[in-house]
Amino acid sequence: MRYKIAKVILSVNKELEFDYSIEKLKPKLFDLVLVDFRGKPQIGIVVAFSEKSEAKNIKPILKIFTEKPILTKEHFLFAKKLSNFYSYPLGVFLFMMLPDYIKKIKKKSFSIDIDNKKGKFDLKPIKIFIKRDNFIERYEVIKKYISKNLENGSVMICFPNISYLEYAKKIIEKDFNVPINIFYSRESKLQNFNTWLNSRKNSIILGTRMAIFYYPYDLQLLIIEDENNSCYFQEEKPYYNLLNVAFLLADLKKINLILSSDYPSLYTYKLIKENKIILDETEDKKEINVVGVSYSKEVLSPLFLDLVKKNISEGEKIALIFNKKGYAKIAKCLSCGYIVSCNRCSSFLNIYFEQNIGICPYCNSKIELPKMCPKCNSGYIKWIGFGIERFKIMLKRLFSDFKIASIDENFKEVDIMLSTSKILNRFEYMNKFLGFVYDIDWFISKEDYEATFNAYLYIRKLANFFKKTYVFTHMPNYYVFEELLNWKNFYEKELSQRKEFKLPPYYSICKIILRGKTEHKVFEKINNLYNKFKDTLEIYGPFKDSPFKLRGNFRYFLIIKSKNPYMLHKIIKEEIFSIRSSNYKVALVIR
Repeated sequence: MRYKIAKVILSVNKELEFDYSIEKLKPKLFDLVLVDFRGKPQIGIVVAFSEKSEAKNIKPILKIFTEKPILTKEHFLFAKKLSNFYSYPLGVFLFMMLPDYIKKIKKKSFSIDIDNKKGKFDLKPIKIFIKRDNFIERYEVIKKYISKNLENGSVMICFPNISYLEYAKKIIEKDFNVPINIFYSRESKLQNFNTWLNSRKNSIILGTRMAIFYYPYDLQLLIIEDENNSCYFQEEKPYYNLLNVAFLLADLKKINLILSSDYPSLYTYKLIKENKIILDETEDKKEINVVGVSYSKEVLSPLFLDLVKKNISEGEKIALIFNKKGYAKIAKCLSCGYIVSCNRCSSFLNIYFEQNIGICPYCNSKIELPKMCPKCNSGYIKWIGFGIERFKIMLKRLFSDFKIASIDENFKEVDIMLSTSKILNRFEYMNKFLGFVYDIDWFISKEDYEATFNAYLYIRKLANFFKKTYVFTHMPNYYVFEELLNWKNFYEKELSQRKEFKLPPYYSICKIILRGKTEHKVFEKINNLYNKFKDTLEIYGPFKDSPFKLRGNFRYFLIIKSKNPYMLHKIIKEEIFSIRSSNYKVALVIR
C-alpha cells in the first residue's frame, strides 16, 4: 500500500496529529522531521501513515533528520501506556523521551544516527527489593547485578536528588570501566543532549527521576535507589510517579527491576506480600529506646537533661534532633496578636536570633524583624516557640562546660551536636553519637493519614545514623512505638488499618490543587469542579491548602478517592486537563 500522508505530532502541540504530504520525502515510522506549522519551522515525530487526508492545502515534510529513527515502536508503546495511565496526551510523553536541545536542530545542518539495537534479555526478569541500612551496604549487593547485566546492555540507576547521585557516582565509577552518563535537570540543554547521545549503548546511566524517559533501547536493568523517597513524584505538569513509570517500563521491556532502600514504601511491601517482588534483607539490629516525658512548662524535660548529663559523663556524644529551623516558631505582637509573616506566602517565618531576621521556608524571602508591631504601632513583637537555634543557646547556658555545635559547624570533637531532619541528607554516619529525637510528637500530630507511617520511617531512618537512639514523646503508648524493633509487624498493622479505612495502597487518592492570583476566582473554579463530580465520585472539598498563599498564588484543593486508579486518571485526563487558562495552574498528588 502506497501512503501519501504522514501523521505528525509536533513539539509545539503535542495533543493533536497533523497531516503532511510525503510525495517527495519518504520518512519512516517514528522519524524526526522538520515541517512548516503556521509559517514557522517545527520539529515533529511521524507516528502513523494514511492514504488520504480530510485537511486542505497539505504541506510537505521539509526534512528528515535521521537515517534511522531515534524512537522505536517500543518507545511509542511506552508513551501510549503512560498516556493511558496519566492525564496527558501521547505526544507529551514521546517528546519527554527526546532532549530539549533537539528542538533546536532545525537551525543546524547535522543529523543524528542512533543505534537502536536490543540487547540480550533474561527469559525470566526479576523484581527485587534490596533492604539494607545505607547505600554502601545496598551497593555491595547491587553491583553484582550491575556487572551481570552490563554484559548484554545498559544499566540505569535513579536517585532522589543530585547530591545523592554525585555521592553514588564516586563509589560506582571505582568498580566499572564503562561510560557513566549523568542526567539531571540542572545541566544545560546542550550538556543534556550530549549525555543522551553518549548513553545510547552499553553504558551506566545515573539520573534523577526525569532520566527514566531517556532510557536506551538496550536497557537491561533499572534500579530505583531510596525508593520510598517523596522526590520521585512529579506534582507539576506533566505529573507522574517514578515507581509507576518504572514498573510500566520494566514490564514492557521485560527487564530486571531493583528497588532499594532502608525500608520499602507500603505499596512495595504490599507487592512483597503478594510475592510480586522478592525481598532481600539482612538481620535488623538497632537499639531504640522510647522515653515518655510528662507535659510541663519546661521545654527541655528534667528526664532529658538527666540523660544528657549521665551519658556525657560516661564519655558518650549526643546528637539532638529537632526539626524546626531558627530560634522561634513565630514573631507575634503582644497587644493585637499580629504575626509577622511572608508577604508572598501565608506562612510563618523561620526566626533567626543573631541576624534578627525571619526567612520564609517556601520562597526564601528575608524580612527584618521589627521591635514594635507594624499593624497597631503599640505592642511589642515577641518571639514565641522553639527552634533548633534556641535549643543550642539553652544547652550552652545549662551545660557551659560541654562543647556544643550544630551539624553545619565542626561537630566531630563536640559533646552535643544539634540538627534538624537535614541530617538524613548526609552520607556520613554518626556511629559515635547517641541520637536524641525530640520532635516526634510534631510528626505524629500532622493532619495527614500518612503521618504515623512517616513518623515511623523518620525514627527508623534516624536510628541508622547512631549507635543508640532515644525517642522522647508525650505519648509513649501510641502504637507507632510498639513495633520499633520489628518493622514487618508495624507494616502489617498499618496495611490492616489502610484496608479498613479504604486508603492507599488499597484505594487511590488524588489531591487536585488549583492556584491563581485572584482568590475568589480560584475558589469559584475549583468549586465548579467539585459540583460537577459530587454526585458521581467520592470527593471532598474545596479546602484551603497549606500554606494557603504560596509565592503570590492562592491555593485550594479537592480530594478524590477511588478503588480504580485507571478510572481516577481517566477523569483527570478528561476534566482537569481542560483547565487551560493562564490564570490558573493545576498540581496533582496521587497516592
